[in-house]
Amino acid sequence: MFVACIFCFALIEIFFRILYPQSGYSLKFAPWGWTHVPNTRVTYYTEVPQFHFNLAQRHYPIPIRYNSKGLRELEYGYEKEKNVFRILVIGDSWAEDMGSFFENLHTKWLERKLNKLVYPYRFEVIDAGHYAFDNANEYMFYQKEGKKYHPDLVMVMYTTDTASPDYATLENGELKLHYKNYTTNQRVYREFVSFVRRTTQFGSFLLNRIDNLKGLKNIMIKRGLKESDKIVPRPEGIAPAAAAAEENGFSEVDKKLWIAFNNEVTNDGGRFVFINCAHYPDSAANDFLKPADREFLIKNSIHVLDIESTKEKAKKLKASDIQKGTYDHLYESHRFGYKMNEKVADTIIDYLITNKYLEAKGN
Repeated sequence: MFVACIFCFALIEIFFRILYPQSGYSLKFAPWGWTHVPNTRVTYYTEVPQFHFNLAQRHYPIPIRYNSKGLRELEYGYEKEKNVFRILVIGDSWAEDMGSFFENLHTKWLERKLNKLVYPYRFEVIDAGHYAFDNANEYMFYQKEGKKYHPDLVMVMYTTDTASPDYATLENGELKLHYKNYTTNQRVYREFVSFVRRTTQFGSFLLNRIDNLKGLKNIMIKRGLKESDKIVPRPEGIAPAAAAAEENGFSEVDKKLWIAFNNEVTNDGGRFVFINCAHYPDSAANDFLKPADREFLIKNSIHVLDIESTKEKAKKLKASDIQKGTYDHLYESHRFGYKMNEKVADTIIDYLITNKYLEAKGN
C-alpha cells in the first residue's frame, strides 16, 4: 500500500509538472514580516497557473535562486569596498521581477549599463525585492537588513501598496512600526509550507486549495499556526484597504512612513528615490500615484521617478518578434512586459544622471 501510494503520488506529480505547473515559493518568517529562505531554488511560472495540453502555449519556467541572505542576487557582502557605488532596490514583486530570467532583471540591466559609464567607481545594484511587500515591510526591511549594505542610493519601487496596520500605525500622531516575534508553531508551519511549495507541485496545488477553505484556515489560526488579519486588532477607523482606494492621496500612516524612510536613508549617508513603477497610460488606473500623493512627496523633498511603459507596446514587441522568428523568452517579464526591462534601466540611468545622483558619492 505504501509503494502504491508513492507511485500514485509520483504519477500525479508528473501530471502537474507537465500539464499544470505550479509556481514555487520559498518564504520564512522575519521580524519585518517575511523573507526568502536563504540558499534555496524554486521554479516560477505565473501567479495564475493555466492548464495547457499545448506545451508551446504554457508559461515557461523561470529558475529563481536566493543567495545566503535570502535575496535574488549575487553574493554581495554587507561590507562595501571604497571604490564601489552601491544601489539598493527595495519593493514587492515589481522589484523582485519574478517572471524574468536573472540576466534580464531590470536591476541587472541597470548594473551592467552603469558599469559601462565613465565614473571613478564600480557600481553594485542589489535587488532586495520581496513578493507582496507593502510600504511598511519595505521600510522595516531597510531598518533591520537593508542598511547593512551601506547603500549610496536607495530606490523604492511603489505599486500602490499601503502600509498594513499589522506592521505600521500611528500612536499620538507618531509612526509606530510593529516588528514580529513569531511563535515556534508558526515558524515550523511556515518552514513546512515553504518546503512543500519548493519541492512538489502537486503539494503546492493542494496547499492553494486548502488555503481557500475558511473553516480549516480558522482552525489553523486558533491553533497558532498562522497569522490572519481576522485576529489582529486594528486601530479604530483603519481598514485594510489599499491606499489606491483613497481619493485624497496617501493615508496618514503612509505619509509619516515616507518622510521617516527618506530621513533615515539620508541620515545613514545615502540618498532616496521614490519610483512610481506602475505608471501605465493604458491601464484603467491611468496613473497609480495620485496628484495629491505626488504633491506631498515633492513638498517633503522626496524625488519621484515615473517608469512609463505600456502593456500594449510590450505585446506588440512580442508579437512582432514571434512573427519574425526572433522571439527570445529571456526577454519576458513578470510586470513591465516583454523587452521592457532594458528600457526601465535606461529610464533610471537618465534620471540619475540628470539629477546628479551618480556624482554624489562621498559628498
